[in-house]
Amino acid sequence: TDGNCVFGGYVGLEPVLVIFDPTKNKNIMVPGFFLTETELLDVRPNKNNTFNVLLAQRIQGQKKLIFRTFDKHGNILVEDEIPIDEDKTILSGASSVLEHDEVLIAGSFAFQNNRQASGIFSCLIDPFSAQSIQYIEFHQMQHFLDYLSDKKASKIRQKATEREHYNKNPEYKTNVGIHRIEEFLGGFALFGESYSALSASSYAYTNPYGNPGARSASAPYVYTPSNTRYYNNPYLYQPTSIAAELRMQQGFVVGFDYKGRRLWDYAIPMYELKVYSRDQVSDFVVTNNAPNFLYKSENDLKFSNHATDTAQTVAAKAIPIRLNNSFEESRPVDSEDGTVRKWYLENFFVSGVTNIKDSRPGVSNRRVFFVNKVVLE
Repeated sequence: TDGNCVFGGYVGLEPVLVIFDPTKNKNIMVPGFFLTETELLDVRPNKNNTFNVLLAQRIQGQKKLIFRTFDKHGNILVEDEIPIDEDKTILSGASSVLEHDEVLIAGSFAFQNNRQASGIFSCLIDPFSAQSIQYIEFHQMQHFLDYLSDKKASKIRQKATEREHYNKNPEYKTNVGIHRIEEFLGGFALFGESYSALSASSYAYTNPYGNPGARSASAPYVYTPSNTRYYNNPYLYQPTSIAAELRMQQGFVVGFDYKGRRLWDYAIPMYELKVYSRDQVSDFVVTNNAPNFLYKSENDLKFSNHATDTAQTVAAKAIPIRLNNSFEESRPVDSEDGTVRKWYLENFFVSGVTNIKDSRPGVSNRRVFFVNKVVLE
C-alpha cells in the first residue's frame, strides 16, 4: 500500500494487522484488533493506496460484519458495521478495491453454524446509513448447479422449494473458496470456486497460518484465509495436518450492479480436476458483460466464453499449451501442477510443469517449467 507492506493474520486465536514501513524499517501495529470471537476474512489493497479489512464478529450472540479502510500508516478512514442475520454464519468474504466510489463486500454464508456454504451474500458499504446483507442460496442461481446433471440439479431445486414451503433451510451445501471481487463496466464481479472432499481426512485442518510457500488465491499480495484454512474460524483449529484430496466442481462468477443488485451468474464445470490444496485453479475476465473462464487440465487449457450464450452452460474448449519448437511434444503431467491467473486487461498467464518428448535422434526427454501468455480475442 503506497510502498508499505500490510500483514494480516492471527496471534493465538485473535486477528492482528501489522504494517511494515521499509523507509523507516519500522513495524506499525494497527489498533482495534486482538478481538475475541472475531475472524479476519479479507485484507485487500485498493487502487488509491489505501487498504480494506473485512471482519466477522460474534459477541454475546450478536453477529456482525465489520468493514474498515485504512491509509498506509494504519489510520482509519472508513468504518461500517453491518448486522448478520441470526440464523446465518459468514464463512468467507472479499471486498472490491475502490476503482470507483462504491465498495461491495461479498462472499459465502451458511445457515446456523454449518461449515459448508449454502449461498452467496453481498452488501454495499455505506457508513452513513443502515443497510442489510442480501443473501442468495445456490439453488436460486441460474448456473451454479451446472456442474451436475440436469436431473440432479432439478431435484435439488425442487427439494429446496418444498423445504421453503415449510420454512426449512435448503439441504444443498458445498465447499466454496472466495477469491476476489473485480470491477467491470457496469458493476462488480465476485469470483470463487467450489469443490468437494474425496476423503474423510480432508475435513481435518491444516496449519491455520497457511503454507508459507503457497501464493494466495487471486494475487501474491492479498490475504485470503479461505486458501490456507479449510474453514476461516481459528477457534476450530486442530493441530493435526492431514493431506486432503479434493475434487473441483466449478469456477463461478456472480455479477452485481453499482447498487449491489445481482445481474447474472455464470460457471465453468471443472469436475475432471483432482487437487491436493485449496489454491485457485481457474480465473476469468469480463467482456461484453459476461465472464470468460480459463483453467489448466493436464496439458490443455480449457476456455469458456459465456458472452454469446446467457441461457445454457457453455462447454469449455481445449487449447493446447504452445511449445517453442515443432519437434517437441508435450506429455501429460498431474493436473495440479499449474497456475492460471488474469494478468492485465484481457490477458492471462499460465505456468506449470510439463514433460517434453523430443523427436530428434539422440535427444532425451525432459521435464520443464513453462510460462504461456493467453490472449482473449
